Amino acid sequence: MFEDANVTAAINGSAWAIFHNQGQACIAGSRLILHSAIADEFIERFIGLARSIRLGNPLLPDTEMGPLTSAMQTDPKPTTRLFRQIGACPPDPE
Repeated sequence: MFEDANVTAAINGSAWAIFHNQGQACIAGSRLILHSAIADEFIERFIGLARSIRLGNPLLPDTEMGPLTSAMQTDPKPTTRLFRQIGACPPDPE
């Protein structure tokens, strides 16, 4: 994203690209190239949006994202490591 990008629109579009279909679509957007002038703001706001997504039972009206489709999707390698890097997942208990 260029430094003159509409950051709000870029965040919303990027979130839709990765979280559409719980990120399980073969076309999920998993890479972003950000200009250094907007990178910190973008990352901070994107993480805020990601943390605000209500996970839960897809049959309940307040749920924004339901469960993953298979046990393999819950394997902590590499997904959990990525979530921990962005602060969206607690560390392993010691």
